[in-house]
Amino acid sequence: MCPLRGQPMVRQGARGIQLAARLGGATRLQARLGSSPMQLAVGAMAVDFPGSARLSDIDLLIGNLESGTHIKAADLSVDLGGALGGRYAEAEATIGAVPLLLTRGSGSWSFVDSVLGVSGDEWLLRDRQVPARFQPLVSTDMQLTLADGRIAVTGTLDEPQTACDVLRVAIAHDLASVTGHADLFVDRLTFDDDLQPEMVSNIVLGIIANTRGTLAGTGRIDWSANGVTSSTGRFRTDSLDFAAAFGPVRGLSGDIVFSDLLGMQTGPGQVVRLAEVNPGFAVSNGTIRYRLLPDFRMQVEGGEWPFAGGRLLLDPGVIDLVSEQPRTLVFRVDRVDAAQFLAGFDFENINATGHFAGVIPIVFDKDGGHVRGGRLEVIEDGGTLAYVGELTYEDLGTMANFAFNALRSLRYKYLIVEMDGDLAGEVVTRIRFDGLSQGEGASRNFLTRQVERLPLQFNVTISAPFLQLITSARSLYDTQYVTDPALLGLLPGQVNNPGAVLPGATPPDKPGIQPPESEDRP
Repeated sequence: MCPLRGQPMVRQGARGIQLAARLGGATRLQARLGSSPMQLAVGAMAVDFPGSARLSDIDLLIGNLESGTHIKAADLSVDLGGALGGRYAEAEATIGAVPLLLTRGSGSWSFVDSVLGVSGDEWLLRDRQVPARFQPLVSTDMQLTLADGRIAVTGTLDEPQTACDVLRVAIAHDLASVTGHADLFVDRLTFDDDLQPEMVSNIVLGIIANTRGTLAGTGRIDWSANGVTSSTGRFRTDSLDFAAAFGPVRGLSGDIVFSDLLGMQTGPGQVVRLAEVNPGFAVSNGTIRYRLLPDFRMQVEGGEWPFAGGRLLLDPGVIDLVSEQPRTLVFRVDRVDAAQFLAGFDFENINATGHFAGVIPIVFDKDGGHVRGGRLEVIEDGGTLAYVGELTYEDLGTMANFAFNALRSLRYKYLIVEMDGDLAGEVVTRIRFDGLSQGEGASRNFLTRQVERLPLQFNVTISAPFLQLITSARSLYDTQYVTDPALLGLLPGQVNNPGAVLPGATPPDKPGIQPPESEDRP
């Protein structure tokens, strides 16, 4: 300890004893707090008594380095005139091997009746793991007490940009046994225009967007001198809407039970229910069974939706949620009724019969989403396809009208639909009819009966921007309906531009016969 230049360190006067001194350099002190060893390092200290003391570069360790409570502060003031207390700034704290870091702390402290009390004006909670599992959260109401060798902490953690409440936390830690726990409470986490899931955890970035709904639940983290011993949690949503790379999801509901909350792992058999998923055609009232695995992977155990009189099934598989490696979702179509399927698109002028089955694999990679080897095939005894509306243009010419009336209703034994291409670009769809004959309602005469005996086969190829093509029917009457994930920033390499229109995305003509001028087009 050194006096101020030109002044005595201690003086006695009308004000009583006065002390003015500076700590000459970095100092380390060792002591015990109960049965726990304690080390205190101070970079510099200035004392002005009566009045205050000011310390800088404080480093306090209670316990050993691996499992102890470690607190640092760039600045600490001590009021020496009355009750012991003061202010602190630029503080950070860790508890043993618990993978959480409190940093950027500032506030006040007091020591009264052997109880240390700390109030936080602001603390920032970060994940010590790399990559981080959650985004930094801020607390402006943290309260800490240290008494009888036990630390207790309470506070609310908010999202920094919006100040929306994310969770409440209550921490208890015993310094002697180096054991403790943290209870987490999510009362009502609401996602809306202000708060989105990627602002809480960037793991979901690029997986979902435009989220609406609420989430609630509880969690608990326990630790000992060797680190975290368990972390569990249970959370629930009654209705969550969001956009995904495969289309909009509405009304997702269910519970998720974490067997390892910090590691974001669950046991098998987790179930979510989905009121509607729309990868271009709406499927409702479905369920997905899944499990979250280590390293941010999801094991899809299966999914099922009732769909057009049949079922749409999602095959089991493992998806890496954070890697840019290709992810594959395989959908299977089981006994879909052609008439119900077309009714979903409001094609009032077309009737169809028949049942279909097949597979639609969708691959997501850094370049976006792609249909790879999609194939639907009619089962059983084939079906029919008929145009039942009026001609959009009546003056088609004698032969054109004759051909249309003869072929306006077809019966087929075989029909195969094959699909390949980019979801955000052009998908090539190949349709093959075989075993053709006239159906009910078609004009019959000698010529058509002779043609019917021929082994006719129709091969049709359609190349079109897939997402614009399959959503155009609904978009005509629902301007808010958007399924293109590229416009939502969900496909890697795509720009989030709500005003963008992909090449070739033009509204189709009303279902019916082509206008005559189309005959001049190549």
